Amino acid sequence: MKRSDVTTAITLTALITHGLRAWEHLTETYPAKVVLAAYEREHRRGNIDYGCTLRLPWITPKGIAHHARGEAGIPDADQYTLGHTNRAEPPADQTEHQTEPLNPADETGA
Repeated sequence: MKRSDVTTAITLTALITHGLRAWEHLTETYPAKVVLAAYEREHRRGNIDYGCTLRLPWITPKGIAHHARGEAGIPDADQYTLGHTNRAEPPADQTEHQTEPLNPADETGA
């Protein structure tokens, strides 16, 4: 078996359908090294992203859009939760950093 046997459609469908358990689902049918190669291919294309291990990826907005264009009957991307947030933007209530003095005596200047 080779990487091209696990198509982009198969990979993205497994991630949408099975979420973080997609690896287990795909390795029931395909060898683990073939699934890993397919995950690497989709990561290079920007369709998936991962944290600590490539075996637990999530589908990106680009991957959802690609899947929706290629497959009939796929719901809107808005219906999918990606499982991660953009950490570059602070929450609205934390836009300014305020520090508290470590020692209460620092406030009095003593």
